[in-house]
Amino acid sequence: MGSKHRIHKVHAGGAEDSDLEEEEGLVNRVIQESVETAERTKQAMREGIVETAQGILQEAEQKIDETFQAVLGSLAEEASSEIVQKELDAMGQAITEVAENVHRTASLVMERASTFTSSLSQIAQEFAQVDIGRDTTKEELNEILARYPKTNEVKG
Repeated sequence: MGSKHRIHKVHAGGAEDSDLEEEEGLVNRVIQESVETAERTKQAMREGIVETAQGILQEAEQKIDETFQAVLGSLAEEASSEIVQKELDAMGQAITEVAENVHRTASLVMERASTFTSSLSQIAQEFAQVDIGRDTTKEELNEILARYPKTNEVKG
């Protein structure tokens, strides 16, 4: 990665050229060593950052796992406590009672609907010969209406 730096020579003479070349080589070597040292330092810093980050992440992971295990244990302990078990039993009993009430209510509704349907069928059979129209007397209409099953609905 390192770039080569060169010092340009000025041509002066034989012996001086040799000294200049030595100095140039020395300067170039120092520059090259400096560049390599800088690269090694940058790489060491990168590795240090990565190692530090990995350490921090491992510690965080361990703390999260410990906290999770503690919370899970606490929840398991609370769920098995006598108070919670009593509350769960009471809720289960309440749900059972509600389900039984719904079943009873549904049975009563079905029974009433069946009775109502049966009453309407009986009325239809009894008055099958009556042709209801303009000529039907008020007494006949009242007699038919009086036979209809009573409901608890508010009239009006």
